[in-house]
Amino acid sequence: MEEGDERSDEDEDYHYPSDEDEDDLSDEDEDDLSDGDGDDFFDDYENRYISPAYVRYKFEHDDPNLIKLKIGVQDYFPDPHDIDWERDGKSIGRNTHVRELSFCHGGLYPIVKKDFKTLFRGISCNRSIRKLIFENCDKFIFDGEVLSILTPFFKNNLNFECLKILGIDGASSMRCLLSTALAKFDTLKEFELAGISGDVEGSYLQALSGHPDLCELNLSPYGSLGRKECDHLAALLQNPKSKLTVLKLERIGIGDKEAVILATGLSGNSTLTDLDLDWNYNISGIGWKAIFATLQCQGCRLQKLSMLGCSINGDTVYPLANAVIRNTCLRSLGISFFKPNPLDLNGASTATGWRKGTGYREGTGWRALENALTNNSSLKRLDLRGLDEITMVGWQAIASILESPHSGLEFLHLTIYKSAGNDVEGAISLANSLIDNNKLKELVIDGIPPLSTSNCWAAFKHLVCDGTSIMATHHSNHTLEKVSVNDGRAPKDLRSLLRINRENSESQAARLKIIRHYFREGFTVQRFEDMEWKVLPRAIAWVGKDGSRGELNNHFYGFIRSMSALLFD
Repeated sequence: MEEGDERSDEDEDYHYPSDEDEDDLSDEDEDDLSDGDGDDFFDDYENRYISPAYVRYKFEHDDPNLIKLKIGVQDYFPDPHDIDWERDGKSIGRNTHVRELSFCHGGLYPIVKKDFKTLFRGISCNRSIRKLIFENCDKFIFDGEVLSILTPFFKNNLNFECLKILGIDGASSMRCLLSTALAKFDTLKEFELAGISGDVEGSYLQALSGHPDLCELNLSPYGSLGRKECDHLAALLQNPKSKLTVLKLERIGIGDKEAVILATGLSGNSTLTDLDLDWNYNISGIGWKAIFATLQCQGCRLQKLSMLGCSINGDTVYPLANAVIRNTCLRSLGISFFKPNPLDLNGASTATGWRKGTGYREGTGWRALENALTNNSSLKRLDLRGLDEITMVGWQAIASILESPHSGLEFLHLTIYKSAGNDVEGAISLANSLIDNNKLKELVIDGIPPLSTSNCWAAFKHLVCDGTSIMATHHSNHTLEKVSVNDGRAPKDLRSLLRINRENSESQAARLKIIRHYFREGFTVQRFEDMEWKVLPRAIAWVGKDGSRGELNNHFYGFIRSMSALLFD
């Protein structure tokens, strides 16, 4: 208990859960209660019915509370017998407060192609919409012509900045019209083309180069991105005027040749901070080595790299480890180790993993990651998915990373698909590795058979509140805020301790745990009998500080009255 712990400002703001309200909600429940900004007219629209006539009244009368409008779902699901698409289109076109417009067809109601065009012909006059979304539209309705109809909207609406075309079946007919439409304006900051079936040419990527403020490009899940499209994408990345920061390429079906082209674009880019390559399992060693090499380029600013559902094998872990060591910008890393079968990082023989006889010793993959991360203070989040059974070599490598005072990890997520019979022991080793760790805030372990045993939870409880002595409690872990094992909810007493960590400073969390564990029934002299005299006054003052609600004072007065037993016995 040092002098720095005596901070009265913190003591006035602490929260100490009582027995009655002690963590009645799970972490997820608490997060759910805090969601929502309260500014959207349609907050929680899924849970209540809103009359289509009422919604129509709102956008016809330019209600300032109508910020988002979703046509075809709960927001505005008009009665087929009481619908005037021309009137609705013109009303939305005149509206000055709608910022986001979504059209979701999905076969939910009858609308013919003529009505669809009539609706958007009226909408083309709007100048307030910033985000336009087409989702699950039938190919006979959305064939790309609507993009031509919206030309006045694109050219004259200087507020427009986001276009999303999602799940359009048979979209090959819109290839030229999409590129033409994108070339008619230059205000996009975000573009998403996802779930498209059909061969869309890469000319739309050329057109996007004319949008100098484009920050986010999402082609996930696209289907298959060809070499021509990858060439255009590489050129977009290397454009010196590019401001692209987020590139999502999940499930785009690229292989090594396309990955090498993409790496060429990445090597000349200094703006990208977020790259998602999840589930591109056709990329093998050649492609990954090219991409990992770009992480070591001087201009690389990448902060988040995700490769979940991909095949990172024995030949590519080492280039990745070397890149992580040399890259000081990377904050989040997501890796999977299977194609299509899980890769055993411990050196066991698998179909696509590190086979015996290839020159790799057991556990060399784990050691490569351990060497890369034990001294890495910049990486904050690590997702390890698709792991085959982890032997103690793997558990010990992860524990070594967490034990390192130079590790900067704040979030760790492990997904393990097979049990090696030592999972409880491994999880306990992780708990023990966090004793002196003051960085990690969240630990998630899932995918394995049920691990939520009493021994496992007891280890984490001991970690955050060591009850062997007051000083042991004081030196417990006051940083860890959430633990989830196999989606199992932690016991109530552990959740309460984690909540104390989450809602208080470290010094205040230590004080509250000491009071909770040793003085729940009031202050007793016996707890201080073995303390040195020079420490005793400081300890008493620190524990007995007045709380913001004053509930500690009554106990503390009783303690003062009993002090004679300690002073004059």
